[in-house]
Amino acid sequence: MATLDRDLRDYLRSGMPGMAVATDATGRPRTARIWAVFVDDVDDVLYLYVARASSPEFFSAVAAGGRVAASFVELPPYRSRMFKGPCAVVAPPEPRHAVDAWVADMGVSLTRVGLPPDSVPRMLGHFGPRPEMVTLRLVVEACFDQTPRRDAGARL
Repeated sequence: MATLDRDLRDYLRSGMPGMAVATDATGRPRTARIWAVFVDDVDDVLYLYVARASSPEFFSAVAAGGRVAASFVELPPYRSRMFKGPCAVVAPPEPRHAVDAWVADMGVSLTRVGLPPDSVPRMLGHFGPRPEMVTLRLVVEACFDQTPRRDAGARL
């Protein structure tokens, strides 16, 4: 049975903000913001796009351990899902203009919850005028509902 069913694939639509976590050799979590995600059409694979300059510790943890938990939040209604599995840096399957379109859609999503229209460019601006994006290939082994409520953490 596939880990990413149709509902989970549909959940990951353009503009959704996300965070990735990998654990370093000392057991400390290392995080990085996900600027775009694309779902493989066939396999249980997510391609995560993270700014290279955002977190050297995160990339070291990925290289050392190779496992990542990636969480995405639907804004609104604040429905959240986490995807876990082995992860590695790969060549990007999506062209940069597709990543840029996702980033622009993320700006629209964030304005729906009260952030200013320039919030995404300001966040990315910390990494230079056009930050290099690193592509991670996450093979999804498990999915969890992270929406804040009584059954949060339930496996999907």
